[in-house]
Order: sequence, then C-alpha cells, then structure tokens
Amino acid sequence: MKHYLTLFSLIILWPSFPAQATNCSEQFIGNQSLSKISQKELNFSREKLNSFLTLKAFPVITNNYINSKNLISQPISNQRGEFYYNRAWDLIKQGKFLEALCNFDRAIELNPNLVKAYLNRGQIYSSQLFQNWELAIADFNKAIQINPNEPSAYSSRGFVYKQQKKWDLAIADFTKAIQINPNLDFVYYDRGLVYKEQKKWDLAIADFSKFIQTYPNEPSAYKNRGFVYKEQKKWDLAIADFTKVIQINPNFPDGYNNRGVVYKEQKKWDLAIADFTKAIQIDPNYEVAYNNRGVVYKEQKKWKLAITDLNKAIEINSNFGVAYYSRGFVYSNQKKWELAIADYTKVIEIHPNFAKAYASRGLIWKQLGDKQKAINDLQIAAQLFQQQGNMAAYEKIMNTSTQMQE
Repeated sequence: MKHYLTLFSLIILWPSFPAQATNCSEQFIGNQSLSKISQKELNFSREKLNSFLTLKAFPVITNNYINSKNLISQPISNQRGEFYYNRAWDLIKQGKFLEALCNFDRAIELNPNLVKAYLNRGQIYSSQLFQNWELAIADFNKAIQINPNEPSAYSSRGFVYKQQKKWDLAIADFTKAIQINPNLDFVYYDRGLVYKEQKKWDLAIADFSKFIQTYPNEPSAYKNRGFVYKEQKKWDLAIADFTKVIQINPNFPDGYNNRGVVYKEQKKWDLAIADFTKAIQIDPNYEVAYNNRGVVYKEQKKWKLAITDLNKAIEINSNFGVAYYSRGFVYSNQKKWELAIADYTKVIEIHPNFAKAYASRGLIWKQLGDKQKAINDLQIAAQLFQQQGNMAAYEKIMNTSTQMQE
C-alpha cells in the first residue's frame, strides 16, 4: 500500500514553519556578522552557481521537500530536520547561501545525526565565498564521527586541508575516501594536485591519469599532467597533453601558454612565440603570456620587442616580479644600468627572497665600481641560494664576492 501525505497530515507533521530558520549561527566568515553581508554579495552569478552545484561540491543531494515513503516512519523531529535540509538545498540552487546555512542549522538542531546536513553546511563554509576552514573542518569531523564510512566527509575535509596547504593531512583524507569508494574519480584529481605541490611527480601522474580514464575531455587534468611532464623534462609527453587541452578547448589561453613554455625550454623560438601570441589574442590581458613572449625575444636578443612585451606585462600587473626581473636583464644587456637597478630593486621589494635579483643587482654595482654595494648584494644572494638549496649558485656567488674582497 502506497503512503500519501494529505494536506491534513502535512499540517500535523509540519505545523507553522517560519519563513526563515530561527537559530542561525552568526560566528562565521572571519568573525563578521551575517547581518553585515548583503544578500546581493551572497548571490553567485549563474555560471559560478552552476559550477558550484556539482556532485563534488555537494555530495549528498535531495531535491524534494517531502519524500513521504521515507519520512512517514521517522520521528517528528527527524521529519522536520529533513524538511529544513531540503529547503536549504533549494535555497542553495537559488544562490541564497546565507539562508541555506540557517536552514542547515535548524535541520541539525532537530536531527543532530543528519550527516548530509553537516556535509553540505561544511561545503558552504569551505566554499570560495566564505572560506571558514575551522567551521568546515568541525562539520566534516562531526560527519565522520556519526558515520566513519562516509567517503564524502573525508574527501571534503581533505579539500580543506589542501586549501590550507596541509599536504599530508589532505593526502591521508583523500586516500581514505578512495579506500572506502574507489570510484570517486574527482578525489584522484584532488590528490594528484597535492602530489604535484609536493613534487611527487609519478604519484601525481598516476592520479591524473586515473581521472582522465573516466573524464577524457576534462582539460584541467591534461593541463596538470602536462605540467608534471614538463617538470620531469618529458617534453614530448608535455606537448601532447597541452595539445590535448587545446583540442578540447581551442579558446583556453593556458593551453597555448603552457605549450609555448615547453617550446621555449626546447629553444623552439618560433613555435613558442606563435603559442604565446595565440594566448594573447584569446586574452589580451594575459600578463604571463606577454612575459613569456618577452623572454623569448630576450633570448633572441630582440631587445625592443622584449621591452614592449615586458612593459605590457607590468602594465597589466604592477606586482609581476618576474617581468621586472626579465626587463632588468634586458636593460642590463643594453647597459642601461640605472633602469636595470631600478627593476631589480622593484623585484626585491615584491619578492624579498628572490636571490637572482640580488645577484644581478650586485653584479651591476660591481660593473659601476661600487664595491661595497656589490658585496652586500652578492652576500645576500649567496645566503638565499644556500637557504634554497641551490649550492651551485651559492658557490659561484661566494667566489665572486670573495674575489672582490681580496
């Protein structure tokens, strides 16, 4: 016999629900009160919202307000918890995340063992909108406490650890999620990203490859695997992956830029320039592509073209330290010492641990006959190279500095 909830039974089961949940927490978003955040600020664009409403973002999805067959046998408090949970999800689909949080709060208050409410509330806390890691972790911990075999709780907590750069904790959680459910393909991808950060290249490639088996048309997986191949100097494999990115999405500038970087490493200047130029055509404000093309022109000793591109990169991003360094190199080769010193000084302001900038500026001071300034910069450069594990550069700079002091 099928169960049906009549209007009368609904009145009995859910008497006088308020328009908004009443016990809404105000302690998140960096100690900022909910009342200080306008609903307009909380509404995502449709494009961002569509990407947010994915299985990855919300592993447990319930779309119906009332599933009578499942709810009718539950205690009244649990039924009400489900009601608020489902309404929260409906609000999420409308981009009303603040109201959704209030409803998740109410659902948990009524049903403290509602794992999916903790999961989804934690997902909102950990989203780009709020980035409240502490509350997100607390919700995922609670979900694991209630159900230690819920893979989404581990994968979600692992994502937060990844954002916090707590690599080992992230790896442990992603691995646990995979052990529980080996078919969670997106977890392989996220774990691969962590392995990439740890420079564990082979493990990263294995995870990206596993993800690609299921999602052969996802460009980001090829992009990241291609990056790893580039770091391993496996040029042909890197080129193949970046070319695949371009085939999947011909309007994705990163594909061209990344392939151009590999061509640059191979000293295939014309191919590199063609790719950087294509990336710029797609995105005229792509400062990295201007910098990279400028570096190729620098290698070709086409100083004017190099300066033009590097100027553009700096115009787009005034804190682009690498572009200042590259332009300083060009000025140095043109013997425009003051301009070169100004650029290397700017690099040091932006990146105080940029050893090459100190070394390059020190060599210019040496060229100009300012011995003390040269020694000071070279010694700082040597210390930084030593701290960063670049012993070859450390020894070279120390030799130069020692010779100047004799």
